[in-house]
Parts: sequence; C-alpha cells; structure tokens
Amino acid sequence: MKKLVIVIIALMLTQACYVNAQPQWKFYLAFEDGIGAKDTIWFIWDTTATFMGYDTLLGEKPLFLNNNAFNVYTFNNGSMSDDTIKTVAYPYYEYFEEDIQAFNYELPIKITWDTSLFHADYLPPEPVGWVNYARLYSDYFFWVNNNPIDNDFDMTLIDTVMSPDPSITDPWFWQSWIHFPISIYMHQEETTGVKQLYEEIQDIVFYPNPSKSYLNI
Repeated sequence: MKKLVIVIIALMLTQACYVNAQPQWKFYLAFEDGIGAKDTIWFIWDTTATFMGYDTLLGEKPLFLNNNAFNVYTFNNGSMSDDTIKTVAYPYYEYFEEDIQAFNYELPIKITWDTSLFHADYLPPEPVGWVNYARLYSDYFFWVNNNPIDNDFDMTLIDTVMSPDPSITDPWFWQSWIHFPISIYMHQEETTGVKQLYEEIQDIVFYPNPSKSYLNI
C-alpha cells in the first residue's frame, strides 16, 4: 500500500510539472539558393534547454557538413569547441543572437519563415507575450531593407525576403560576400508603456488646436 501511495504521488507531481511547463517554441529559417538548393536553420526555446554545451535531445549537436552541397549553419557559442550546428536550443530567458554562414550557393538567396510563430499563444506572457523583435542583418540588408531606421530587415512584417532582390541590377549587390554572414536577433523586447509615453511628450506643443488645414508641432 505504501509503495502504491508513493507511485501515485510521483505521477501527480510529474503531471503537475508537465502542465506547468512552458511548451516548446520551434522556429525555422529556410534558405533556397538560385538553382533550387535548400537548407534550414532551426531555433528552439525549451524549458529543458541550456545555454552552455549541447542539448542533443532537442537536436542541437555538432555536424560534419558536406562540402559539395549548399549548407547554412551557425556555431554553438555555448561550447568550448564552437562546432557547426543547424539547430540552436536556448532556455526561454535567453534571446537568440546568431550569425548564419553559408557555402556552395548561387545567388539570389530566398529566405522564408512563419510569422505566425511570433504570436504563438504558448509563448511566455512576460515581458510582452510575443516575439516583437525579429531582425536580419547583413552587409546587404544594411542597404536594402524594410527598416531604414535601424538598417536591418524586420521579420515581423513579412515572411520572405530575397538576398539580393532579383530586380537589382547594380553588380555590387551581386557579390557573394555581402550576403553572408546573416545575423539574426529574436526576443521579446519590453515596449514603452502608454503612461511613460504620455509623460515623455508633455513638452510637445500642437497648434492651432483644433485644426482644420494645418498643424504645427
């Protein structure tokens, strides 16, 4: 009877841990080069993941790459050996900041992802509840992007981009070296609250108020 009670308690604790655990968030960045060769980088947030070493149970492991094929890859920054990997696993409190390398590719490179995953309802509710900061940066995206304020590409606005855009005829943009490495940054960034924003704009004056034809700031 005593053993039965212990087993039941253990099962209840296991179930409680399962219910309370944050579900895994798995995100991909898919690449296709100019002749149709494809490869993918995976990003995983998981409660069991660690920043240091390899989370082999989550698919994060060192890889030997085929030098004769198109490959995209990054490095395990939490490992002393800094091996090449195609799956990056982090705990939820870490943010993704990776440099993606590639070899054996033909331009242009098509990069795709799933923007709906940025709004997954199982993401941690704090600090904002969704991945509101997801950017791509390279020498190419510094010049050609959808976010000229920061000179990078905002992934939250669209789910695909070409590097370079096929409509570009300037030969400088068709040099391979400006397209890799591509840096990717993803996390939940705290936003300015309405109250704080209101306090910050108290010194701004609008006139005339009300206005029908023009407004001075």
